[in-house]
Amino acid sequence: MNILCLDLGAKTGWAVGNKTLENSGTKKLSSTTRKDVEIGRKFNGFDAWLLTMIASRKVGKVYFEDVKSHKGVLASHAFGGYLAVLQMRCGKSGIQLEGVGVGTIKKHFTGHGKASKQMMIDEAIARGHEPIDDNEADAIALFYYVLEGQIVNEK
Repeated sequence: MNILCLDLGAKTGWAVGNKTLENSGTKKLSSTTRKDVEIGRKFNGFDAWLLTMIASRKVGKVYFEDVKSHKGVLASHAFGGYLAVLQMRCGKSGIQLEGVGVGTIKKHFTGHGKASKQMMIDEAIARGHEPIDDNEADAIALFYYVLEGQIVNEK
């Protein structure tokens, strides 16, 4: 079974694999808006995408970047919504879910717990990846944390 690592947000970074990183990317869910109906569509879209990822990639466990504070109220609300959908989908699919703190991921990946977005991108490139943005780089970093941190060494 594969693991899926996520950096939740309107541009969700993702990385998937087992003993090696097989694929990664960024899924743009929709533009930010304050209209309740649009926000509902965003969460429905995330759930549909997540369900497809789980099934097509044979995901057995999901890790996510566990953000504890946001710069704005809308970002905080969005993260909470994505997290709720993720928890629901993993629960319905019988998939284990685990959050890892942002500083922990950054420290493991770059050696600096407060690494900048560019530092995260640069480290992903140094490890042979081509992230399109910091969201993908963060998901890649989380994947390396899981793999190298020996959280998961399953079949």
